Amino acid sequence: AAVARGLLLASAFTSTGERDERGGSLAFWGRGAHSRFNGAAAGLKLGGEVATAMLGADYARGNWLAGAALTQSWGDGDFHGAGVGGEVESTLTAVIPYGSARLNKHLNIWGAVGYGAGAVVLEPARHAEAGLPVLEADIDWRMASLGLRNRLLEPSGDRGPELVLVTDALWVRTASDGTRELASSAAVVTRLRLGLESSWRVRLERGGQLAPKLEIGARRDGGGAETGFGLEVGGGLAWSHPALGLGMDVLARALVTHGDDAVGDRGFSAGIAFDPTPDSELGPSLTLRRALGGPAGGGVEALLSPEAFSAPGTGAKTDGRWTMEAAWGLRAFRGRFVGSPLLGYSDGVGARGASIGWRLVPAPGTGGLDFSLDVTAMRRESLHSKSEHAVQVEFSAKW
Repeated sequence: AAVARGLLLASAFTSTGERDERGGSLAFWGRGAHSRFNGAAAGLKLGGEVATAMLGADYARGNWLAGAALTQSWGDGDFHGAGVGGEVESTLTAVIPYGSARLNKHLNIWGAVGYGAGAVVLEPARHAEAGLPVLEADIDWRMASLGLRNRLLEPSGDRGPELVLVTDALWVRTASDGTRELASSAAVVTRLRLGLESSWRVRLERGGQLAPKLEIGARRDGGGAETGFGLEVGGGLAWSHPALGLGMDVLARALVTHGDDAVGDRGFSAGIAFDPTPDSELGPSLTLRRALGGPAGGGVEALLSPEAFSAPGTGAKTDGRWTMEAAWGLRAFRGRFVGSPLLGYSDGVGARGASIGWRLVPAPGTGGLDFSLDVTAMRRESLHSKSEHAVQVEFSAKW
């Protein structure tokens, strides 16, 4: 079951049909997600992880889209404190209708509502020896969210300033039924977010392009989790020179303040890329990147993501890692495709990894079936666990 769940969470697909006579198209999609959680209240500490599988379908026509997603979540964790402890498991099945609309060329709005039901099971430590029962209760989950994205300034062609406003609101309620051994409970979490993303593309006289950017995100968290006001700032500078095949960028992000002192996050990354033929997959390419802390880029969506403000020791962070990937694109299958052997290497504190693979993409201007395939074998070594091996297969086709 653990292997099947891991394979499910590492998979994703999207299938979009042809346009019908009304100009709309139907799409089906699926993906997995994984997150960790921890918390403390009244002398009791709780921690664990949640895995979620999602299947969805939506219909898009013109400037609007409507659809629904079905999710299945599994949670595993443990609790301890004040002479008690044990394990907790939960399952939740939910349906989430959603929709979006483009009101004009600059303004997009979206919304979603959801309802789910499941069960939670508490298994006290040494419950069999002590004669303690396994406790189980039904749970339900409800949510509503609304957001918009408005482009306030638009660049002229490939140069000039751009300014985008992003804001959204979220309400979530989770409750459990009372039983003979467990009291009923309910918790509500609210979140208001506002962000600005700005960038300026500048052409240099000697060729190349310079693109500084600045992102500011603010949020107000309320309810039963971390509460308070938070402000986060991110920015970066990117330089590219297609004639030389070179590109460099520096990105940084930091949580300036938050009402909960236990919440904090920051990230930094710098990279260099060499690709003498950026408009084609043919020929050599090389990327080298250094990363510290949490995610350093991704725009306002990354600044305002649910994981952006996390307790120390949680989330997708790294104490410092170097990553490298080298590829060489060669014509394949009578010139209709480009096949690229890949080599990758990463080195961080207490862990390192290597990968080898092959990527197949259509050659430009050949027409026909738009098909791509990516096969990668990976090995990861760690000072604290056994070596891990994995094979990743990704393909896409359009017709």
